[in-house]
Amino acid sequence: MSNRARRLRHAFVPLIPLTALLVLFFGPAIFGSASFVFRDAAHFYYPLFAFTQSVWGEGRIPMWNPYDGVGMPLLAEPSASVFYPGKLLFALPIAFPTALRLYVIGHFGLAYLTSYNAARRLGISRSGAILTAISYSFGGYVVATHANVIFLVGAAWAPLALLAGVRLASDVPNSPLIFSTDCVIARMRSQNNDVSRYLASREELCSEPGEVGKCHDGIFQQAAKKSAAPLLALSLAMMILGGDPQAAFHLALVAGCFFLCRHWRSLRTPLLFVRRGVPLAAAILLAAGLAAVQILPTMQWAARSRRSLVNQPRTIYSYAQRALLGEEVSADVLLGKVEQGTHEREAYQFSLGPWRWPELIWANFGGKMYPRNQRWTNAIPAEGRVWAPSLYVGGTSIVLAMIGGWTLRRQTLGKLLMALTAIGVIGSLGWYGIGWLLIELGHDLRLWSKESLGVGEPFGGLYWLLNCGLPGYASFRYPAKLWLLAALAGSLLTGFGFDAERERGFRWLTRLMLVLAAISCIALSSATLLKAKIIAAASDLPPDLLFGPLDGAAAAVDLQLGISLSIVAAVIVIAVTFLGRSRPAIIAPLLVALMVADLYVGLSWTIATAPDSLWESCAYSAEYQTANRWYRRLSANDYPPEFADKTSADRQVEGLRFDRRSLFPRYYLLEKVGSIVPSNSLAPADYTLLLDTLRAERTDFEMAELLSAAGVIRLDRDYPSGQMMLHGPRPKAIPMAWIADGQRSFPLDDLRSGAIWREAADALNQRQGRLVLLHDEETAPQLSGPSRNEIIDQIVYDRVHDDVIELDVSLAKPSYVVVQEYYDAGWVAEIELEDGQTITAPTERANVVFQAIALPAGRHQVTLRYAPPSFYWGASISLASVLALALWAAFACRPRK
Repeated sequence: MSNRARRLRHAFVPLIPLTALLVLFFGPAIFGSASFVFRDAAHFYYPLFAFTQSVWGEGRIPMWNPYDGVGMPLLAEPSASVFYPGKLLFALPIAFPTALRLYVIGHFGLAYLTSYNAARRLGISRSGAILTAISYSFGGYVVATHANVIFLVGAAWAPLALLAGVRLASDVPNSPLIFSTDCVIARMRSQNNDVSRYLASREELCSEPGEVGKCHDGIFQQAAKKSAAPLLALSLAMMILGGDPQAAFHLALVAGCFFLCRHWRSLRTPLLFVRRGVPLAAAILLAAGLAAVQILPTMQWAARSRRSLVNQPRTIYSYAQRALLGEEVSADVLLGKVEQGTHEREAYQFSLGPWRWPELIWANFGGKMYPRNQRWTNAIPAEGRVWAPSLYVGGTSIVLAMIGGWTLRRQTLGKLLMALTAIGVIGSLGWYGIGWLLIELGHDLRLWSKESLGVGEPFGGLYWLLNCGLPGYASFRYPAKLWLLAALAGSLLTGFGFDAERERGFRWLTRLMLVLAAISCIALSSATLLKAKIIAAASDLPPDLLFGPLDGAAAAVDLQLGISLSIVAAVIVIAVTFLGRSRPAIIAPLLVALMVADLYVGLSWTIATAPDSLWESCAYSAEYQTANRWYRRLSANDYPPEFADKTSADRQVEGLRFDRRSLFPRYYLLEKVGSIVPSNSLAPADYTLLLDTLRAERTDFEMAELLSAAGVIRLDRDYPSGQMMLHGPRPKAIPMAWIADGQRSFPLDDLRSGAIWREAADALNQRQGRLVLLHDEETAPQLSGPSRNEIIDQIVYDRVHDDVIELDVSLAKPSYVVVQEYYDAGWVAEIELEDGQTITAPTERANVVFQAIALPAGRHQVTLRYAPPSFYWGASISLASVLALALWAAFACRPRK
């Protein structure tokens, strides 16, 4: 076979399992008109991406979203991923649902290819790299991200980021990441092992036969290869632009910590340490520059979000600073005692309890979450919100990863991968820290109470440590995201484990699979004996408000089938290894086929779809759709009573239909009508506290009128089917723009203080008439100028675009005009006076969250445009960084003589 034919074959072979997996998992989405229906895939990202792409389709940049709350910057919302290059797919002449499906499926393919590439470049054979790619990209955690696509984007780019970070941090002379071929052969000879089998297995590492030693030895001596830095910058930037800055932060932190571990001895010669660290630091800075168009607007907006409200110190540094200044300060947050309803508490949502670890080897150990309620682990009192419906990767992957970890236990790369696996698993515990363990033990053994213990549940956990020790980390949320590190590192260990076992003749794989089969048989027997108790306990549990009562019998069957699947897979692996003794070449393809089938059987149920037509239909009239805003008086738990009374195989479709009618949580974006209760991840603190105040002091209708909502949408629970009630339009609703009768100064001293915002909200709630509260000046400015008695006060409001508002204003005397649009420094007013003069000025913050413009008497044309400076600065930095990346990559990849 020629070299060219060999290279083509090597390039084609990894695509075979990828194609099989894509067809098996996404067949209905690929070959039918069906979109993903589980959770955020259906009701969050579908409407958000559809709205974003509709703005691009009109030839405009998606800057402002007038439909969330009373308006919010769309550009600053990471979930919208406005400038992610992968979104160019939506520019193709295909329907939006098709483009969205291809976007999701394409990133699974990207995750497979990047993990395969990373495995190969880290020294894993082709067969081992295929197993790595399958285990990672179609393991339970990554498969679950099809419903949270921005984290799928992060997972798709993470392997390249880890690869580049490792290579940048590994430039230590005479300190390879793993043993060279000569070292391995010498060790094998000392143990009387078969060296020829080792050399045959390493043939896969090279494109040319006969160069095994040369190729293998050279793989890890390329750690300082100059292309690693541009690769790290690109992959981190793609993760940020794709909507997952937390994953990018984690991978950058891993690269930095690994660099310090590798080079701490060179701190004795600082210049050498700095010289070695320059490429890594430059790569991270370049990544920030490439994503500046997203980072700068997001940072500016995040400073105003609920996450920025600080009532108590979140880190040990802020606590020490305030204590040294003599301030009265509480350490409750640092001790893990966080209050419900605060960001500090929300940050620990979606923690993965230790009872979920058996899911790794036993598919559906906790029961299926949907379409029927078969998840018996909901009976565990400490169980919280579910991030991933399943964590399953299969016993074969776990056993090979254990072998890989043991094989590389004394080598730098092995230590790194095992550390990342431990960090991912332990960090994702989140809420279930040492404090939780002590509280549970004290309660069960009646040794102490939670109050006497003095600490909260997350105290002592790794995620708690990150929150308290890393400045800024407390602004992130959800410990389950750390599992990505475990999924990636564990998959790489699977590849290394396969290579190590092939060198040993798969002896340890056979033995450990026998052990797994035996343990699974015991577990199956136990599950069978406990089946009656599981069914009996299910009747005492409260129903899930969407999926209905727990089906205990089906949950027990899920448990039995999952354990049985593990037994069958273990037996097949054992049979394959025995057959492979006479024909070693068949082991790798059979293990690949087994892993593909195993993951499909264990996880295919998690990919749920529904017809595209369900997203296209709307039950509301044209009068509703032309209204500016509505007050949607529903929560995430508001579903028809009949949903909780009985389960259904079509419950996800039924839930989708109900969500479409109720516009929950972001379906209002499909209709392009406003919801005064926002549903994005960075809701502003001032507006959130204003809503809380109005809910407590006003009726639903008064609140809707004050915020210019046309009416109220609520659920009538008197009907089993949950009839939607529309009350509107409200005749007393405040118009989108109005003329103030007077003004009052109400300065805001500390924009990060919740108490200040509550005072301002109370003042707005208690004001009389059409008084405007001004927050930008110490004293209310005196409006001066002659009156025009012949003019009648009038305003004509017209929203030309999402980010452009035109006002035709007639004033009999100098007055403030208040616009019921959220105040942001990016709004600029262009005022055309009667004499033809045009004045450009920023708007003023008024009535806590709205905007005001001071105008003289007369007739004026006012145009409000949203043009945030952070976007233009960010765009300029990103363009310059793209040029720098291109030059750097060209220099790194230039031919060497």
